[in-house]
Amino acid sequence: MTQSETSAAPRASFWRGKKPNIADLGVLLKHLTEAALILDRTRTSVLFVNPAFLNLTAFAPEDLALRPLIELIPDTMERPMQVGEERQARLVRKNRPPIEVKVKISPLDEAENWAVAIFSPLKHVLEQNWLELMLDGFRQLTQMASKDSLIEALEQAVNITRTILGVELVGIYRAESDYPQLRLQAAYDPALVLPDTLPVADLIRLTSPQVWFPGRRVSTDLYRSGRIKGISYLASTPLGEEGAWLGLLVVGDRVAQPIENLLKFLAVIGGNLSTAMVQHILVANQRLNIEHQQQALDLQEVLIENVHDGVILVGPDLTIAAMNPVAEGMLGYTESDIRHQPIDNVVIGCERLIPALNTALQGVATHNLGQAHIHRRDGRAFPATIQTIPVEKDGRVQTTLILLTDISADEQTRIRTQQLEQRAVIGEVINAFAHEVRNPINNISLGVTALASEMEAEDPKQEAINRIQNDCTRLTHLMETILSSSRPMESHFEVLDPKMVLRKIIERWRPRLAKVNVTQFSDMHPNTPRIQGDARALDQVFTNLISNAVDVMHKQGGGTLSIKSAALNVIPNLPQVEISVTDDGPGIPDEIREHIFEPFVSNKLRGTGLGLAITKQIVTAHRGSIHVNTFPGGTVFSVILPAFLEGEE
Repeated sequence: MTQSETSAAPRASFWRGKKPNIADLGVLLKHLTEAALILDRTRTSVLFVNPAFLNLTAFAPEDLALRPLIELIPDTMERPMQVGEERQARLVRKNRPPIEVKVKISPLDEAENWAVAIFSPLKHVLEQNWLELMLDGFRQLTQMASKDSLIEALEQAVNITRTILGVELVGIYRAESDYPQLRLQAAYDPALVLPDTLPVADLIRLTSPQVWFPGRRVSTDLYRSGRIKGISYLASTPLGEEGAWLGLLVVGDRVAQPIENLLKFLAVIGGNLSTAMVQHILVANQRLNIEHQQQALDLQEVLIENVHDGVILVGPDLTIAAMNPVAEGMLGYTESDIRHQPIDNVVIGCERLIPALNTALQGVATHNLGQAHIHRRDGRAFPATIQTIPVEKDGRVQTTLILLTDISADEQTRIRTQQLEQRAVIGEVINAFAHEVRNPINNISLGVTALASEMEAEDPKQEAINRIQNDCTRLTHLMETILSSSRPMESHFEVLDPKMVLRKIIERWRPRLAKVNVTQFSDMHPNTPRIQGDARALDQVFTNLISNAVDVMHKQGGGTLSIKSAALNVIPNLPQVEISVTDDGPGIPDEIREHIFEPFVSNKLRGTGLGLAITKQIVTAHRGSIHVNTFPGGTVFSVILPAFLEGEE
């Protein structure tokens, strides 16, 4: 037989009988334990894959349909594989690192229209990859407790489980304390196989790692859902411990079969996940407790900082632990100065304090230790009331609160009230006395005037009569002043220009000023606002101030009188007028200055001490204030009155 005849002879058929089609080859491929796929004639497009290949690569069948082989083993791009060739290459996988495999391509028919590619992972590489995946996954599981949200931590656990086991779906159910059910908290479930809730009965039946395949008995709602969805398998493991189950970890796949030792891996992952969940719950509860304690501390701090009483915290050893700013102001110490100091070295002046603190250590409060005079840091004492209140926890006194209430203001009010009552009585007596004395003074004045008219002008007794008349006049003026100060002031308010009021008074005083050698200086600012007041009463105010200034300068042979008026805008939305009367006299002595506006206080030898008291009374009635600033070489009286606002009644 020639060579041509030999070459032309038909080849022996590979198949016996009917040739199989692609579907038949696919069924055959499912029974291979090694990862395999069928390629088309060009050996570049994937036609069919077996479950072992899906399990190895984590791809779904739709991910591989008609996919070029070169995308799965890119190492062969420069030199494509030939039929019958065996080569080592890196196999691409879905959401996993590539893996080293041996690839062998074999023909399936005589015309080589179809070929089968078989992938055999290198054993040491496969084991190393699994080990790295497991270790990295477990490391991530142990870090779940650091997540702020448990849901976020469980979602991370879902991704870790997918990576380790290469499964298509993962779900984590958590037992609810309020309802007898399990709720799906986190899942990767593209086919929506896993129900949102499971009855507690499922957890009771699934208290150990189990795997379910189609065809087996359906004993739980979870398996029932898997059968309805046509799932390839479902595996689960409980989370938590017996008697304190936290939930359920479920994995599965629609096409691929479970990997070898799936339940062992699942049990290990479930154990780590349970530990991580418990840690997260404990950390979350601890954070919540810390937040509650911090809120309580913040509330306590706010209350202590803003309470009007002084608060001192004393430990069981009777040393100071803390104090609030009010107590610091009362005692003149800062908290850092006296922390850890014995309480009786700081709160001095109450002998009953230490016994009360010892009683507080027994859990008994003392709400009133009576009034005591507590000494400040500088030695001054102030009246105060003291309370001791124990603060208990778990049946033991942790600290004792000392509440200090400064009653200086109350004491001053009591003294002031007593003084006012006394003055009211004195005022009534003086008023009655003035009425009774005024008539005899008038009679004396009329009598001596009649006697003087009957005597010669050169009579030596005329001098004595003049002195009597002067004394009667002075006493009459004194009685009128006393009666004026004791009568309620009847005011007739009207809108006034203070510049005009002052100019009239100055014009009236001009002759007197020239006579006593006093130079007058006026500075009336043109923008001085108008005021609302009683012209007669305000005339009395400024006449009295000018009179006092002229008297003190007359004694030293003259001086300068300055009168100024201007707008005052110190308080927002409350315009005012300031009028000052200044002299360059000797000033007011310190012992009188603090009481200058009180009745019967005077710097004049023959003064009544009522002029400035009446002046202050009038200014106050005008909703104003009066102040004095004195120094050697001058005195300034400042009267501040509210400005008249347009539209004001």
